[in-house]
Amino acid sequence: ELVPVFQREAGGAGVEPLQRAADGMEEDMEAVMEDEKVERQLRIADMEQEKAQNLMDHEKEIMARPRKSWFQSSNEKRAARESNPSSGRRTGWRKTWRP
Repeated sequence: ELVPVFQREAGGAGVEPLQRAADGMEEDMEAVMEDEKVERQLRIADMEQEKAQNLMDHEKEIMARPRKSWFQSSNEKRAARESNPSSGRRTGWRKTWRP
C-alpha cells in the first residue's frame, strides 16, 4: 500500500533532541546488525555441519539409491517442443547481448 509523503517543516528546538536520540541509537543499531550477521553465519555453519554429518551417517543408504533418470531424452524433449508450438518455448532462438 502506498502512503503519501508530506513535506513538513519543524523548528530547530524540536528537532535537536530527536537528532541526538537518533545519533545515540546509531551505535546500537550497528551492533544489532553485526549480531544478526554473526547469527546468520552460525546458522549456515550449523546447517552445513549437520548436512555433512548426515552424509557421513547415511552414506551407504545414499549410495544404494538408484541413479536419477529422465523420462525423456534431450532429443525427445526437443521433438515435443517443436511439435507443440503453443508450449510457450521458442526453438532455435538465442538471446544475444551486444554492446
